[in-house]
Amino acid sequence: MFRRKSFAILFVCLFPCSNLLGAQDSKPWNVILITVDTLRADHLEPYGYTQIRTPYINRLAHRGAVFEHAVASSPLTLPSHASILTGTFPFYHGVQDNVGFILSEDQITLAEVLSESGFATGAFVGSFVLDPRFGLDQGFDTYLADFQLTGMEVIAPGYIQKKAEEVMEFATRWMEEQISVGRPFFSWIHLYDPHAPYNPPSEFSTLYPDRLYDGEIAYVDSVLESLGKFLSESKIEEKTMLVLTSDHGESLGEHGEKTHGYFIYEATQHVPLIWVTPNGSLAGKKIADTVRLVDIAPTVLQLLDIEVPPAMQGSGLTPLLLGEKQGPRVAYAETHYPRLRFGWSELRAIYRFPYKYIEAPKPELYDLAQDPGETNNLLRTHSTLARSLHDELMELVNNQSRQSSQHLAGVDPLVAQALGSLGYVSSRSSAPSRDALVDPKDKVRLYGKVTDAHALIASGNLAEAIRSLEAVWAEDPEAVFVHHSLGLVYSRMGRHEKAVEAYAKAMEAFSEDPLLFFNMGTSYLQLERWKDAAQAFERVLDIDPSHFRARSNLATLWLQAGRFRATLRASELILEKHPDYEPALFNAGLASLALEKGDQAIAYLLQVLEINPRNSNAYQVLAQVSLQRGELESANEYLAKARELKRTVEENNRTIEQ
Repeated sequence: MFRRKSFAILFVCLFPCSNLLGAQDSKPWNVILITVDTLRADHLEPYGYTQIRTPYINRLAHRGAVFEHAVASSPLTLPSHASILTGTFPFYHGVQDNVGFILSEDQITLAEVLSESGFATGAFVGSFVLDPRFGLDQGFDTYLADFQLTGMEVIAPGYIQKKAEEVMEFATRWMEEQISVGRPFFSWIHLYDPHAPYNPPSEFSTLYPDRLYDGEIAYVDSVLESLGKFLSESKIEEKTMLVLTSDHGESLGEHGEKTHGYFIYEATQHVPLIWVTPNGSLAGKKIADTVRLVDIAPTVLQLLDIEVPPAMQGSGLTPLLLGEKQGPRVAYAETHYPRLRFGWSELRAIYRFPYKYIEAPKPELYDLAQDPGETNNLLRTHSTLARSLHDELMELVNNQSRQSSQHLAGVDPLVAQALGSLGYVSSRSSAPSRDALVDPKDKVRLYGKVTDAHALIASGNLAEAIRSLEAVWAEDPEAVFVHHSLGLVYSRMGRHEKAVEAYAKAMEAFSEDPLLFFNMGTSYLQLERWKDAAQAFERVLDIDPSHFRARSNLATLWLQAGRFRATLRASELILEKHPDYEPALFNAGLASLALEKGDQAIAYLLQVLEINPRNSNAYQVLAQVSLQRGELESANEYLAKARELKRTVEENNRTIEQ
């Protein structure tokens, strides 16, 4: 849903755009923003790569401008897309990881500005990491994600994503609707496929048998070809501005990192940025200046002659597109992944091309022009420059941060477990000050073993995963975080006593992690240790009062204990923010019935059935209420429906067993 903000949009051209844009129709251009997840710039032909065929991306590069050095703000999907859409750095918008953060409603997104300016706005995303519950839906009329989480048993359900062709089908259908009514549109299309594990369709795995990552990129290019065909056949290509980029790259083993998120070297931070305007004035341009993904949103607005909100920290790229010379831009990158997941140090980087300084317990300085692979640390020989860049980095972060913008969200366990399949879930560290933290470089081999163990969990090889995690613990007794993963595996295996032991061990270093306490409480429920479960869920709420599933589980325990008023209060509190949460509605119905509030009980239970018509327990309770009221016909109807549903479940179970 679009959340209106108190900002004014003025149609003012801030730069001499006419030289670039040429004459425009009375209607503004359409805008298509394509973000191809996990796409390295140096694995595309326009950036010099010769081992892959990407004909559509090549055509875009010929038609538009290629920015040769675009820098991502984060090597993680959610923080980086938050930067793209808000034009702000992570230390400002506050989203610093894929788990536990939601983009705050006080942030202003590109979609909101364009919506206020009369554009239809639609987002079509390929990964659950960008589900609308994480706040990026702000300003979009349509935000198509539709990722289903089925239950608490999901610990590693595989990669929760949609294939690129499915995402593109929905996107083109929506754009067709906007064309039919003549409304200018902004469409954000996110294609997730190059993300690990690399599993391209057979045609592309055959073409790239030893380079499946490249096969995924080639597959995405073929899907983009269908977008090009749609734009051409719809006769809107000459009215549409198109921007292609990525949220981050992929390490592919460089610096000991297989994928992304852990380090902020160029393998993950150097991303493609190709900009196409309808009139062809950008054709063949190559721009060597360092630019940032935070520059995308203000540039779109500049090219549409719409005022850029002052909160955006990016700078419009219009002068560069016009061929004008500008002073160097300060690029910035960060990852909090090592700290939030393992209790090690976060990493920050600042660019003054050709130099890049990485702030870490063991700082690094690289000359990217001479050493693009970042293998020769110049810190000792260029100590004065390093100190200057360090001071500039600290000034940037301290002066432009907004403490109020950080919004640490209650981690929905179903969400966290789903993200666990992507290698994103671990514990929230309660580690001390940064000075006492470990440099991630010193733990990269251990990190690799942990990610290998998570891959075993995702594939269902739980016994081998346990052996791998225990081997990590044996190698490094300080790696307490592995016990949270061990607890999840033991829980999935039904070994809840062992799960509780593992969670307790993890709490030695992660005593402020609500997910850890929630998982322990869930195991206590399975062991029927009701008092211990209640204490665990109460601890969750001490840390994070917004954790509605912990509150719901407490309400269920109170219901069992006959604390009906407490159950009803807790359930109503949940329903204020989550009106369709089925367990809270059911608990509220049962508590209302026990408190002799029959009409209220019926209302709650009917709401349950609106959400889930197959809830046989709700039918059973409604039958009981009707019987108490002497409404025999209704009681018989509800009871018959409950029996029918239970019979169907039993038959399905027998079929599965056979």
